[in-house]
Amino acid sequence: MPAVRGVQHGLICDCCAPTAGAESLAEVAFAKSAAAAAQSGDFFRLKSLITRNPAAVHDDGYGGSSGYTPVIYAARQGHVDCVELLLACGAAPDAATAAGGATALQRAAYMGHLRVVQLLLDAGATAALQDGDGQTALHKAAERGHADVAAALVAAAPQLAGVRDKRGRTAADLAQTPAAAAAAGGTPA
Repeated sequence: MPAVRGVQHGLICDCCAPTAGAESLAEVAFAKSAAAAAQSGDFFRLKSLITRNPAAVHDDGYGGSSGYTPVIYAARQGHVDCVELLLACGAAPDAATAAGGATALQRAAYMGHLRVVQLLLDAGATAALQDGDGQTALHKAAERGHADVAAALVAAAPQLAGVRDKRGRTAADLAQTPAAAAAAGGTPA
């Protein structure tokens, strides 16, 4: 790279910086998808996309390869209205990502979104599903110290308290707070 008075060109000028034109086709396709609308919480855009194409509730924005469906995106971000819409339009509450087997319930529990967790449970989400590490939504909630979410999960599925992940740990073993440990069925520290 030529130097300008001893300084590299890229350090003094941004004429070569990436632009919107540098986005890949996959990124452009994702930005136009129901998954992107769900992730950003754009309820009206999401509703419009689903109205035009009801199958969009299952579209991950990458041609189905990631398994990260719009309801997983919305649940992770805590977008209650988007989760309600997606479930009402037939989104599968137990859909899982291809890479780690994460579900919407696990993502919502990890982030501490109690209302979303309750919506998913009411829609029939299976609380006992385990991800690629053998962890349930209860493991995720306890690990992050979300005692209210952990309590809701144990109330819905008491057997979760005894489930061990692939490393032999219960949710209470992972709990970050005494309240989360107690809610997950363990003994407060």
